[in-house]
Amino acid sequence: MSKKDKNIEVEIAEAVKDGKQVQQVLIGKNIVGEVKNSDGKFTAILTDGEEFNVHSFDEGIEVLLQQYHLHQG
Repeated sequence: MSKKDKNIEVEIAEAVKDGKQVQQVLIGKNIVGEVKNSDGKFTAILTDGEEFNVHSFDEGIEVLLQQYHLHQG
């Protein structure tokens, strides 16, 4: 038996943190993490403070979602 796919709504909201603009990734009302751009270098930051250096904004979103789904359960 296969499971039905669930549709999950992912939202990206802009916010200002420590005087710098960041993009927060939300699933429902839960903040998954944020992606920060500093001088062309992107960092994906989880809510627990763990940071990942990534090459692009899209890769940052992918990393946050992968980590979110990995630790849910």
